[in-house]
Amino acid sequence: MRLYEAQVISNYDFTETGMIQVSSTSFAGNKFVKYTSPYGGFHDPFSGEKAGFYGIPSKGSLVLVAQTEDEEDYYLISVIHQPDKRSTTTSIPSIKNSKTIPRSVYKLFPGMPQQIVLSDHTGNKLTLSHSHKPQMNEENIRAELKSGQGKKLSLIDTPLVNRIILETEEGDGIDVTARQPEVPTDLPSRHLRLRTGGMMQTLAQHGIDMLVVDGLEFDIANESTGAFSTSGLQFGNVNITSKHKDVNITTKGQGGRVMIRSKGSDGVVQINADGSIVIKAPNDNIYVEGDNINIKASSNLNIEAGNNVNIKAGNQAVMSGAGATVSVATDAALDGAFVHLAPAGGVSPATGADGAPNIVNDYEE
Repeated sequence: MRLYEAQVISNYDFTETGMIQVSSTSFAGNKFVKYTSPYGGFHDPFSGEKAGFYGIPSKGSLVLVAQTEDEEDYYLISVIHQPDKRSTTTSIPSIKNSKTIPRSVYKLFPGMPQQIVLSDHTGNKLTLSHSHKPQMNEENIRAELKSGQGKKLSLIDTPLVNRIILETEEGDGIDVTARQPEVPTDLPSRHLRLRTGGMMQTLAQHGIDMLVVDGLEFDIANESTGAFSTSGLQFGNVNITSKHKDVNITTKGQGGRVMIRSKGSDGVVQINADGSIVIKAPNDNIYVEGDNINIKASSNLNIEAGNNVNIKAGNQAVMSGAGATVSVATDAALDGAFVHLAPAGGVSPATGADGAPNIVNDYEE
């Protein structure tokens, strides 16, 4: 068996068997070389689907090939990573002055190879890094899969950055941290962070459960000012909508409270319903307080107390009926410095309550 150093002049193979064509100063003419790899096997013996490692050298690569004793067949042994040694007239210009090994292999500790890299000519790359700089106590231990455009999956075991990162070339992605060191970092231990410059959607056919167990709080906040919104789109709202059934907000704690507050100078709290509105507090008090309070019923207004009904006015308390009739039950007590019954000129009727304003949201609803 003879070994030759050669250069790939073509990897086009219409038989799709991995055949490449090479030339060399060690033999005359061009030779067809059969592809070999460190591993192979049948994945599915019925369909012929094979298992193996497939990395056919690119055009221009320097390779080591073996010739059989009968001088009929040539086999690929490996790729040689060194500058092109052939003359300018026979070499491929794009490969002649290229670097032999990616610079990142020696990046953290110059001269000491600390990475294993598998890459193609478009920039798709698998990197296994065990970089370490003893003098600076720096480590860069990671497994990283990266596309030619910059999309990246990083599994990082470096003590100060112990996490999984999935991100696009724009920087949008997901960070999942493992146990973090005691020194402050940008994320705490066992933390999940989603980053996106655009919309974020969660779609599920069967349901979505979000649960905090023995931790801290569950916060939903919108701090958007609309700086990145498209003209005409709404911003700053928090919307909860159920198309077919209820929206339930429940607190089950002993001291649990449901707090709805609008703290802006022109803030509004509005409850609208096409059906009933029911407010109950059977075991405690209900308070309604405001500058002017209007209670208006299209039909009847019924007020009942198990004990007393107390009405106090700072100025006048006026009660009138549409038929100018006000009924007072028996055993009624009228008390005052002066009690006027049917005074001359009559009494002005009570002023009716104002109707509720029809306030709509930013969606005109």
